[in-house]
Amino acid sequence: MPCYDCCICERPFKFGPHVYDGRPITRWCSLMICRECDCINHDGVVAETHPHLIPRLESLGIKFVLDENGLIIVPTIGSS
Repeated sequence: MPCYDCCICERPFKFGPHVYDGRPITRWCSLMICRECDCINHDGVVAETHPHLIPRLESLGIKFVLDENGLIIVPTIGSS
């Protein structure tokens, strides 16, 4: 079963037939996010807590949104 590293916490998780411990973030070039980070950061990611995230997104040319509190908004499934 394939393992992927979460783009936020960088821990590996399984994602494949019958086990979906995360999801791809399609608007972020299909970077993967684990289920725990998806739940914990539903209202945004604190950039200072995950200092690798903004440079990674920028290096991939991914446009990201900061909310009024400076949190990185993680696109949800089906968001436009």
